[in-house]
Amino acid sequence: MKLNTFKNKKGSVYDPILSSAYLVKIAATILICFLIWTSFQSNMLITLSGSSQLPLLTSVMDQLKTAYLSLDFVFPFLVGGLMIVSLIFAFKTGSNIVWGMLSFIVWGVTILLATVFQNVYLSISNEFPAIYSQYPIMDLIMTNLRTVVFFWIIAITAVMFRKNENEDTGGGRFFGK
Repeated sequence: MKLNTFKNKKGSVYDPILSSAYLVKIAATILICFLIWTSFQSNMLITLSGSSQLPLLTSVMDQLKTAYLSLDFVFPFLVGGLMIVSLIFAFKTGSNIVWGMLSFIVWGVTILLATVFQNVYLSISNEFPAIYSQYPIMDLIMTNLRTVVFFWIIAITAVMFRKNENEDTGGGRFFGK
């Protein structure tokens, strides 16, 4: 069976909206999972106090905590990957300048939603300041989500409304050349 998921996928100015919602979900999930892990770890240390297995389990739980903290270094690759994929798909999209006016409306909606997503992240992270401070890279990206999305949408729009070869040659295959 052939997978045709991305065969006819074209980029659009809506990609930053969906991707920023995706980033908020991932960031909130990481923060909540780390909060649950931290409370589990502290409760286990209290429960196992006085046990002969405490040094071994403490070592294992500290290694797991370090592994969970390394998710912070993965977050920029996730953001960069989403940007690159949407820009590559935007190259497949030829757009007319008439639709450019509509894209400015979408710009406004995108920036508005990025601001909402940024505020959602900030309200979640303000509830758990000890947790999000352990993820400085993710926190930097998410607190500046509006700026990241703004530059992202500029790049997508520049790619979508570029002059292509058909416009330069006077129509190319449509006029028999």
